[in-house]
Amino acid sequence: MNKIQIRNFRYTDVEALLDIAQVSFADEMTAEGMTPEAFAQQVRRMAAGRMLPFTLLTAVRGVTWELLVAEIEGVVVGCGMYSGRRHMYLSTLMVAPAYRRQGIGQALLMRRIQRIAERNYPAATVKVLSTNQASLGNLRKQDFEVCDRYSIYEHRLPLSVADHAPLPAIVGRPVRAADKPMFVVLEQQTTHPVVLHVSDSLIGSYFPSVWDRMFDHLAQDTTWSRSFELNHELKGFLAVTTSQGQSKGLIMRPVVPDEHVAVLPAMIHEAAGWLTRAGKTAVQIIVPDDRAQIAESLEQSGWTKAFSWIQLVKWLDERARTSAMKGSVQAALPAADTS
Repeated sequence: MNKIQIRNFRYTDVEALLDIAQVSFADEMTAEGMTPEAFAQQVRRMAAGRMLPFTLLTAVRGVTWELLVAEIEGVVVGCGMYSGRRHMYLSTLMVAPAYRRQGIGQALLMRRIQRIAERNYPAATVKVLSTNQASLGNLRKQDFEVCDRYSIYEHRLPLSVADHAPLPAIVGRPVRAADKPMFVVLEQQTTHPVVLHVSDSLIGSYFPSVWDRMFDHLAQDTTWSRSFELNHELKGFLAVTTSQGQSKGLIMRPVVPDEHVAVLPAMIHEAAGWLTRAGKTAVQIIVPDDRAQIAESLEQSGWTKAFSWIQLVKWLDERARTSAMKGSVQAALPAADTS
């Protein structure tokens, strides 16, 4: 068997990676709205100027990333990436069809985990489609554990009022810095502790830094976010993101507690209106499996489930795992009786 060499991506690898993408595009990437053409555009932007602009901008944002390539006898045959701030995510795994079943994907997985451990991050996470049983099996063999399950629901645009029950008179406004403490409280109420422990908070999407805005401009991504009030009382937050060239927009996990879910359709309708004006033809929304009330409401309003995802984590620091599990147990306990 030929020896596999794993090394860092170089700007001269662009064409080789684009050739692989044309014949080996993972279903997970397609499900996220990525196309080979969009991937090519993204890689070319990353490699422009010998990668210096991209590298500097990600550094000032506090983002760590590495794109690794696999070579056999000088030929680039696969790639895999990891990136994140406080948490590291595995992504962009591709292997050329002629080189599959030779351990290349496994080698890229192990090297990325090794690099994440060397950088002293407590865990590595990855998400796969629930239908991808082969990948799920391989990840479990490497001691990855399921930490989150969620689905993507989709609806055509424009979203008419007839697609929903009568909407409450909720008021959306731009997010303000003063909203940040309440955002943190509501996110903790609406997100499982383990998920918050292994995933980055959505706070950066609602309260982006100057560098985040510059990076989004470079990546040609746009995010719309709002705080929503009813009778001058803040009920929740909603954000939607889309990219140039994409026909759909994605609403992030709704930061709306269960007691205020009745106002979510009105919030979604406002987000869908923004996407319609931006020329998009469909809207998607992320719904965690433990928020059945939201899923039921969407299905009754004509939304369809497009994909189901499973997120897995490999703990590299047992103390971090213990802390996450402790938070999970405490969240499940009933409140103490203080009467």
